[in-house]
Amino acid sequence: EVKQKYPRCVALVKIGDFYETNGFDALLLCEFANVNPMAPQHRIARAGVPLCNMMRAVRALNGANISVVICTEIKDPLAQYGARKTRQVLGVSTPAHPLILMTSAEEGAPADEYYS
Repeated sequence: EVKQKYPRCVALVKIGDFYETNGFDALLLCEFANVNPMAPQHRIARAGVPLCNMMRAVRALNGANISVVICTEIKDPLAQYGARKTRQVLGVSTPAHPLILMTSAEEGAPADEYYS
């Protein structure tokens, strides 16, 4: 759904304490953000970065003239354990307008709120 709305952006999706992507986006993340690939799932390339390195990866992609759409999880306190998480677009970081995330995520602290 996100790739349909933002086809020219690398989509980083928060999954637990990581931001992950797959397919061609994973190849771009590995190439330009110097990230090691993850084991492929169903023969599809995957890559991800821990929360503490996410902004470094976004800056590296923006520096390579690649836009990034960042998706986060919405916590539902009433949801059953293991239930499918709701995700929403946090923002789009482009080379011309980088998204500045006001958080201490780069220092390794948990970051649940972002502001642009």
